[in-house]
Amino acid sequence: MNKFVTILTAVVMTVVLTVAFVPSVSAYAGGGGSGRGLGIPGRAITVITPNGGEVWKIGTVHRIEWSAVELGGPFTIEILGKGRRQPIKVSGNDHYDWRVTGPASPLTLVRVTTFDGGGKYTDISDMPFSIVS
Repeated sequence: MNKFVTILTAVVMTVVLTVAFVPSVSAYAGGGGSGRGLGIPGRAITVITPNGGEVWKIGTVHRIEWSAVELGGPFTIEILGKGRRQPIKVSGNDHYDWRVTGPASPLTLVRVTTFDGGGKYTDISDMPFSIVS
């Protein structure tokens, strides 16, 4: 079991570090919760929920929430984890009620992105959350 935990920890760190240093997330958006983009100063997007530690069961409905300062969308929500990149497109809201789908994964992140005013704005969950069966 300890070997599994060690490998799982290494995978999480790789995913978090990879996502944190992708230019569209960190260099352009500030990464880890700031959500600033390459566009107009003062505009920002921030993932509110899930933002780390939540446990969501497959088949239940949970609200994905973000704040968007001076941004109107449309927004793309991406569910990232365990071999999945599930994009969901939504128009000008600050939330989306998502029916949780599999596969189960203890290391899932949400990224919300929009292009507005000539810039790309994106933010990602600060820490992973879990999807369970």
